[in-house]
Amino acid sequence: MSLPLLQDQLLEQLARLLGEWDNGVGISLKLSSLNLFDNNEGMTKWRRLLNAFILAQEQDRDCRRVLQFIGKIVAPVNYIGKASLFHDRQNQLNELMVFAGIRYTDDGTFVGVESALSVEDSLKKVSTLKRKLIELKVHAKVLE
Repeated sequence: MSLPLLQDQLLEQLARLLGEWDNGVGISLKLSSLNLFDNNEGMTKWRRLLNAFILAQEQDRDCRRVLQFIGKIVAPVNYIGKASLFHDRQNQLNELMVFAGIRYTDDGTFVGVESALSVEDSLKKVSTLKRKLIELKVHAKVLE
């Protein structure tokens, strides 16, 4: 999969979402492990993430390190015994990522998909995933 540059609006929405999912120390450790700049002086978590994401994309000319950061937060191993939370976060993430033509899978990888052009299109593409989970007879709590 060729890695695009993510639009600033998408980066902001991702930063806001991910900032809710981890604490300040966890964010600092993950940013450091990927050599992402972390200006944590008086900034909210999501603003720290947004700044780090924008700088990483400017340096790398792709979204590789942004995806790596996301992968560290939503890695399936972090959700042992919390499958419902994993799938909820996966769906929230995919509602955003589909605008860049990217989907986060159950096994913790990112794959290319057809990009969404509207909110309705995004929800439709994520709903398709939900239908597939229903076909696989996934437990109802996972679908909540």
